[in-house]
Amino acid sequence: ATVSVLNWQVLASVPYTMIASTVLVAAATAGHVIFRLDDVQDFYKARAARDVVRVFHEEQVPVSIGVIANFFGQDINLVGAVREAVTVHGCDVFNHGPDATTLFDEVDKAEAKRKIAAGEVGEFRPYTAFVPHENRWKQPVVEALEELGYSVVSTSVRGRWPMAVGLDGPVLRLPQAAETAEYMESTDTWVHRVGNVLPHCEAEIAAHGVCVVMMHPQEFDERVVTLEELRALIGAVQAQGWVVKTFTQYAAGGVPPTPPQTPNPVPATPAPVVPVTPAPTASASCTDFAGSACRSCLFDNGVCYEMTEARCKSWTTTTWCGAGGPVPTPAPTVATPEPTTQAPAGGCGSRIPEWGNCLSQQECCAPGLTCVVQ
Repeated sequence: ATVSVLNWQVLASVPYTMIASTVLVAAATAGHVIFRLDDVQDFYKARAARDVVRVFHEEQVPVSIGVIANFFGQDINLVGAVREAVTVHGCDVFNHGPDATTLFDEVDKAEAKRKIAAGEVGEFRPYTAFVPHENRWKQPVVEALEELGYSVVSTSVRGRWPMAVGLDGPVLRLPQAAETAEYMESTDTWVHRVGNVLPHCEAEIAAHGVCVVMMHPQEFDERVVTLEELRALIGAVQAQGWVVKTFTQYAAGGVPPTPPQTPNPVPATPAPVVPVTPAPTASASCTDFAGSACRSCLFDNGVCYEMTEARCKSWTTTTWCGAGGPVPTPAPTVATPEPTTQAPAGGCGSRIPEWGNCLSQQECCAPGLTCVVQ
């Protein structure tokens, strides 16, 4: 029977209502889809990561969030967003390793156990699923996961370290069969793959009943994939009759909980941290001024300010946000030195090459280095 008559290559340009009315489910195949968001970490593409998670909240479906443990806990906006996703919206956090350097295809079982354990963030224990860096794996990793009590490992069905789907045994093998974008190492670019998601998932669900879709904040930050495309994709998945679950929900065999119809009005309590510089927090006193130059108004020590990409690169321009929109302010009395590629004593270190939407001075320096406060 015909499942769909939609050109998924142009999915992004078609409104969701049109997608939903065009998809024909003559003989829908019951199945599950797990959306897997990799590489979630402090400050790096953090705004994009939060935006992706927010879309899942708005569509009232869960997402599995991959936190890199050694780079998580200082960005209070991101920590709060992930905590809310888990405690309020039925999402889960999977172990994405302690860092972005461990090659899990080259470690023995003992080292794999040590690294996997180091990849856990205390408040999200117990963990269910593990996704190794770059989808690298070999059998000792699966053995280590079994001994650590994990239920799921997810890599990729393709690539240099392919994994076959395995739905038996103590550790389920649920490799990603689709992705919203693919990273091309040879050109250091992301290539749009949203149009392939439904065809790949149709085949995967027909064979195994479940399909894992991989995403990264990078592709959304660089606008290779848009939030509108993601929203349309979620709608198209649901129109096929497939159920969106997290790794934890799928491993448990349960039905995802129904998320609340209204956002939780009580903000999550930030984890106790000692930031190098005062970290900005969202405030009702600050507003995103649509259509104006003021892009990201935040509240910091009683003042609303905008952190633009240009400011992050130069550290010379600040636009203060008032009730009617952005207005210029006097130049600072003491100029802040331009960050250099080397870290002077007590000063800024090498700047992050992917600027994105900066939210604090800390984002304009390499992690772990002291930033000069403007």
